[in-house]
Amino acid sequence: MKQRKKDAARANQFDIIFIFRDALPTGSIKYEKKMRASGAKLIYDFDDAIFILNVSSGNKSLSFLKKPKKTGKIIELCDLIIAGNQYLAKYATLFNPNVKVIPTTIDTKEYTRHEKKNTGVCIGWSGSVTTIEHFKLALPFLEKIKLKYGSKVYFKVIGDENYLNKHLEIIGTPWNKKNEVKEIILPMTDPTRSEEGNEIYNFYEVKNDDGKNISFHLFEVYKDRAALDFHKNTSHYKNYRSKIVDLLDRPIEVKVLTSIDSI
Repeated sequence: MKQRKKDAARANQFDIIFIFRDALPTGSIKYEKKMRASGAKLIYDFDDAIFILNVSSGNKSLSFLKKPKKTGKIIELCDLIIAGNQYLAKYATLFNPNVKVIPTTIDTKEYTRHEKKNTGVCIGWSGSVTTIEHFKLALPFLEKIKLKYGSKVYFKVIGDENYLNKHLEIIGTPWNKKNEVKEIILPMTDPTRSEEGNEIYNFYEVKNDDGKNISFHLFEVYKDRAALDFHKNTSHYKNYRSKIVDLLDRPIEVKVLTSIDSI
């Protein structure tokens, strides 16, 4: 609240003000009105159907704070509307003719395609415990896909670790930094083991006594230094190194061992 007051107070210092979704999570649009009065151009960006009153069971106690109709009022105040898809754009044009669609995207530098073993096509859903009900709406269609393609397709749910669907063989996975680290490293294991110069490539995790702090360890054996240098120049290794750095609590520690007596 204090930050929003500061933002509104200095609104006249800017030529353009960018508003994402809303200034406050409650029904008030007083700060958007103050920004409008500043004379600055207002750009409004939204990527979700926040104008629909759809309260999950987890957020039911706070439902009185939600005022979906305020989205249209904010759109009316703004000079340009950026919508994440055509559905949102259609709604926005009810209140403002100047609407542009910029599809919701992902950071392709952070999340890139990678080589993987032939385990079939994965259809994934990422959400939370409070939004898992939306995923359940897709189940009849996923069952038809499974019936048609069998083992050629599998499903993954990220965000609700308690979700379980035995028929579709789905076990929910919680999202957190540690799991993301695993998801980055695991796709590298098969292509690395396929390298001619690789002899061993094993991935381990070590949990502290509290079970909360986890460290990851890669044990690698190569035929010679040339094989190791080859590995470091592969696309899967470079992809892993480029994405892993920002997710770690401390720098990667590498120890090169020279065999004295090993099998």
